[in-house]
Amino acid sequence: MNIASFRKLIAEHEEWLMDRILVYAHAQGYVKYTATLREAWRLSISGLSKALLAAIQENHPDLELNPDEKFVGDPVAEFGILEARLHRERGVNLGMFLGFMKYYRQSYKDLILHSGFDSCLKNNCLNLVERFFDRVEIAFCIEWAESDQSKLIEELQIRNRLMTNEKNRYLTIFESHPHMVFILDKELNLHHLNHAAARRFRAQESPGANYYRPVPEKSSDGYLIEDSPLLESEKFTTEALETLIPSLTDDLKAFIAGEEKSLSFEKKIVEQGEEQYFILTLSQILDISNKFGGVVLTLEDITAKKRATEELRRAKEAADAANRAKSEFLTNMSHELRTPLNAILGYSQLMQRDPDLHAGHQDSLNTINRSGEHLLGLLNDVLEISKIEARRITLAPSAFDIHAMFRDLYAMFRVRTDEKHLAFDLGETDGLPRYVIADTNKFRQIMINLLGNAVKFTDSGGIAVRAAVRENTGEALRLVVEVEDTGPGISEDELEDVFQAFEQTETGRQKQGGTGLGLTISREYARLMGGDITINSRVGEGSRFLFECNVRPGRETDILKDARQDRVIGLIPGQPIPRILVVEDKQESRLLLVKSLEQVGFDVRQAENGKEAVALFKSWSPHFIWMDIRMPVMDGLAATRCIRELPGGDGVKIAALTASVMEEERESVLSAGCDEFVHKPYRISMLFRIMAKYLGVEYRYEHHGTAGPSDIEPQPLHIAALPTELREELTMAVLELDTERTQALVEKISRRDPNAGTVLRQLAENLEYERLLSLLERDTP
Repeated sequence: MNIASFRKLIAEHEEWLMDRILVYAHAQGYVKYTATLREAWRLSISGLSKALLAAIQENHPDLELNPDEKFVGDPVAEFGILEARLHRERGVNLGMFLGFMKYYRQSYKDLILHSGFDSCLKNNCLNLVERFFDRVEIAFCIEWAESDQSKLIEELQIRNRLMTNEKNRYLTIFESHPHMVFILDKELNLHHLNHAAARRFRAQESPGANYYRPVPEKSSDGYLIEDSPLLESEKFTTEALETLIPSLTDDLKAFIAGEEKSLSFEKKIVEQGEEQYFILTLSQILDISNKFGGVVLTLEDITAKKRATEELRRAKEAADAANRAKSEFLTNMSHELRTPLNAILGYSQLMQRDPDLHAGHQDSLNTINRSGEHLLGLLNDVLEISKIEARRITLAPSAFDIHAMFRDLYAMFRVRTDEKHLAFDLGETDGLPRYVIADTNKFRQIMINLLGNAVKFTDSGGIAVRAAVRENTGEALRLVVEVEDTGPGISEDELEDVFQAFEQTETGRQKQGGTGLGLTISREYARLMGGDITINSRVGEGSRFLFECNVRPGRETDILKDARQDRVIGLIPGQPIPRILVVEDKQESRLLLVKSLEQVGFDVRQAENGKEAVALFKSWSPHFIWMDIRMPVMDGLAATRCIRELPGGDGVKIAALTASVMEEERESVLSAGCDEFVHKPYRISMLFRIMAKYLGVEYRYEHHGTAGPSDIEPQPLHIAALPTELREELTMAVLELDTERTQALVEKISRRDPNAGTVLRQLAENLEYERLLSLLERDTP
């Protein structure tokens, strides 16, 4: 006989046996006398299978019955005896238990019959199962019969104490649950509720009152006797739930009618005009036969959370509204300030081109330009900090030569340190990669702010700059730059003030000037770049600023060469003259642009608003439109959309002109149909480059022949013969955008070399500083 196959069959089919016995239990009505949870049935099957497997070893004993055997001490029947005792303690009689054991026996026999064993093995296995269950049944019958009444009573007492303790434990858990719990029967009558529910609905003031208060008894004369009368508020009937919470009736009925066994959702309940919010959880009470026995209802009061969430929502809406108002204010302020600034700077540039302008007037124009540029810088600082506060600043990474940047910074500030007789030490940068990728403008601005403050506040001693790579993973670099000075230092209680907007230290107030925003903006830039700026300082000893940021390795091929052109003086003869429409509501700005374009030779017309622009497009069909965005009657976006829908509207090129600084406007402008987006104040040279790009026009340039839409490098200007000190001083003035000093140095060069001076003067007067810087750097010996 192959006992191993039989053992394997029993060991691997616990679930099958459990399902089988449940079928018999349901069919014969035994489930009402047994445990309602599936796990209890699993333990019974597991115990019987374990005993059976122990009995049928390879050299198993003979399981045939013997009249002289001591069945009660038989280890094979030990589990059956234990099960019999447990059932007896629960009130199950011997006949009921024996009847149920017959179906346990049948389940194991059914397993063998479905095993696929050959008939011989099958019969042997069936015989073993029969004898195993015979021994188990005989053993617990003997044990049951030999137990005297006192022992049975003692067993019941012990079991009763255990059950009472178990009941008390679960009752304590039930009563201590923080959420309201209701137990409903099949008709949805309220049977039990915990303390949280009873107290909430004033049905009970003390935990467990419904369990431990004595039941009122009648005395011989018919009067009720109550040791501790229930409070009126603690009395409730089984129909009380509908009275307590009438708004739940429909939810309960819908749950019972549905197919969900558990359901959870948010519910608003209004009591006496007050809104309250709950998480309502409904669960069916099901026994082992999946017979519906009632509902467990749980209410979690989330009113406080809901109100807090609502307050947060309202606060967020208010903050969003404030941000929108702030953004609108910034847009309006930017437009209102930049538009006149554009006219001031534009007209002064235009007038500077007049060769017959008196020298005194030229100086006045220089002053206007410097003041306008300074005002624009202050405006940019204020708007930039506002954009930072509104989280509207983004990074624009690009590759740049960091060695060249440090050289430029050194040259820029060397003149100022020499003027103050300060030592200026730029540490070794050989350890830095030459090309990196980061936001070039923000990196440069941070360094200019740090070095500018160091020079501004240091009157003796010197300034040192040290740069190094702290971490290098191959894909990312942690760049660390130290700027240390021997200035007056900052007291400890003012250290954090240096990074606060519009705040200045005592030393800063003594120096005066500026907006008090430079370090605030710099730190925000640094954090945006994944780093930070920190400070160490001692009064009387100086300060050390530590700037950290993340950069990526770059290559020389990543660097885009900026196109630089001379001043446009006209159009190349023989080419078609493009028709240009200028749309601008501010007369001074509109006339400035019209005059600049007409001087070059474009055919130009103008409109004061979007409605006029649409009408001119229909009648005149311009090739290119400069479209202001903010205008009365019809704004630039609406006009652009209208033009794009007209015949021929898809072919015209439209460039937006805006005084806004909000990057979000770029997206809305481009999505409206504009091809380009230009900020005010703008350089007229930028506008010429854009028209060359889209129209293919070719210009005549002052002193350098012609150039087409592709950018052409100008011919070298040989100024290498100038003294090195003079060239370096002019380079520094250009890097610092110091128009007054640049003009003075150009005049100084003109006295030495009139030809070089003429070209440099024209570049300086046109504010073509990039072109000027390119010539200075290229012609350095």
